[in-house]
Amino acid sequence: YAKNIVDNAQALCNGLMKKKAVLPNLACTVEETLVTKLSNQNDALMQRVNELQEALNHASEQEVGIPLMRYYHDVVFAKMNEVRAIIDDLETLVDSEFWPYPTYYDLLFSV
Repeated sequence: YAKNIVDNAQALCNGLMKKKAVLPNLACTVEETLVTKLSNQNDALMQRVNELQEALNHASEQEVGIPLMRYYHDVVFAKMNEVRAIIDDLETLVDSEFWPYPTYYDLLFSV
């Protein structure tokens, strides 16, 4: 998944470099901002996924029953929401050509 975002950022960078080659003084603020945001969000996603994996690894250390349910709710579910929030943002930034999953639009209108 992360590779797709990197590929999208790389395609944007290639387009940016081509624009700059033709018009060196051209302001490409949109492209530069988008590449920066994609890179930052991809880094944040990797960090949150690692934190989620760590939380899942610690689940087996919890007492079975209500303490385990609370752990999943308070820790694992919270980490899952952090991952989902980043992915939701990335979905709006990544071109559908590079998006490896059905988009919300696909899910709503292709059934």
